[in-house]
Amino acid sequence: AKNISEIIPSNCFIDYRKFKNNKDLILFLQSIDNKVFINYIKNISKFLESKKFKNHFTLEVFAGKIFKEIKNDFKSIIV
Repeated sequence: AKNISEIIPSNCFIDYRKFKNNKDLILFLQSIDNKVFINYIKNISKFLESKKFKNHFTLEVFAGKIFKEIKNDFKSIIV
């Protein structure tokens, strides 16, 4: 998603868009040392426990979004 860093902190993922090509991404991934890897894991764990995560990624949120889209689709069919 173009707005991914508005939803998930950028220190939780490696953004493919920052690389010119797959080769550069692979080289980066191969160069990550254990300290950097552990830091990503810690950041991800913090995010998974955060309110921001719960506001976007719970089953209730997903179900609500799906229900809203289905409801909107039915409105467009009926009208």
